[in-house]
Amino acid sequence: MRIKKRSRMKRFTLAAAIFILAGSAYFAISGHAPSEDTYVAKVNGSWVTQHEFKREMQQQRARAIQYFLSTYGAQYNKDFWKTDFEGENPEQYLKQLAMKEITRVKVELELAQNKGLISGSSHDDLMHEMKIENQRRREALASDQPIYGPEQFDEVSFMNYYTSKVRNKLKETLSVNELKPTDKKLEEHYTLVKDQLFMRENTIKFHKISVSYKHANRKLDLDSNRNQVHKQTAKKVIEAAQPLLEQGAEGEMSDTVKILQNKFSSTILHHTIEEFNPHTASTYFKSQPVLYAALQNHSNAEHNSFIIDEPAQSQYVLIRTFGEQKSSDNQGYTADQNLLWQSYLNQAYSRYILKLTSDAQIDIHSEAYQHVSIE
Repeated sequence: MRIKKRSRMKRFTLAAAIFILAGSAYFAISGHAPSEDTYVAKVNGSWVTQHEFKREMQQQRARAIQYFLSTYGAQYNKDFWKTDFEGENPEQYLKQLAMKEITRVKVELELAQNKGLISGSSHDDLMHEMKIENQRRREALASDQPIYGPEQFDEVSFMNYYTSKVRNKLKETLSVNELKPTDKKLEEHYTLVKDQLFMRENTIKFHKISVSYKHANRKLDLDSNRNQVHKQTAKKVIEAAQPLLEQGAEGEMSDTVKILQNKFSSTILHHTIEEFNPHTASTYFKSQPVLYAALQNHSNAEHNSFIIDEPAQSQYVLIRTFGEQKSSDNQGYTADQNLLWQSYLNQAYSRYILKLTSDAQIDIHSEAYQHVSIE
């Protein structure tokens, strides 16, 4: 890892080679020099706009808050983002989370473009793809054709939708050569994951609180500005609800939900108690893919809470798991080769992208980067 320092520069900690630039001289290389107020970084030569950076900071906001609440017992208040906790600052930590995620996505998009899977990977390219997809959905609705997910994507939900599609295409493409396993590797992988993937029974019980950001009035839902404000409101409600849900004891959960509903009376919160198991997994996979993936990743955690954005249902969801039951036997190596293959491919892909991300060259425009703050 190479880190180059210059005057008026601040080191940025990431598992990648990072160059932090104090001025705009570097950004003038290779063509048009962008405005310092517009761009904050480059990842392997691909621009990162302030807009992209702020959008990802909003996405990582809940994660950063939860880290400081659980690590330092911090209180979330108006001074939270500017307060240092044993040398760590929430806003700087949030920026690191955002840049790390942006780097991973940029690396994936760059790889997809190099493989001929997409035509462009810039922010403008992605917004053009969103415009095309939203037009397709409008035309489908006008002709009474079925669509899956929201009637119209906003920028955040489209990015989740688009990068998920790109990621699946990349896995399929890379599985032919780069990530193709030998029989020996598959057997070794089975030994590692058999107790997790091939249990005959696997049940996770959880509380689910959801806040919809979809307007009942379709015309309002198609208004991108109104829709974005509505979505931001829903996100703030679900983030504020998480600490209260964490504090509530299991037997007091119904009372906790009532408190939440009274506190956010202008927003409708839906509370259900659900189970994720082999019989319901396929339903979650089809109708709530983000929740499905989250429950898979949290299958070994009890009394754990997390927030997700579920674009397929146009809602923010707060989950608190409270019970898990597993049988002690598994189904054997030959039980489901497709499931084993997918599990191996997912892990191999993650390792492959992690290596590319670690090797990425990230050039931070220091002044523009420091100027961005959380709202």
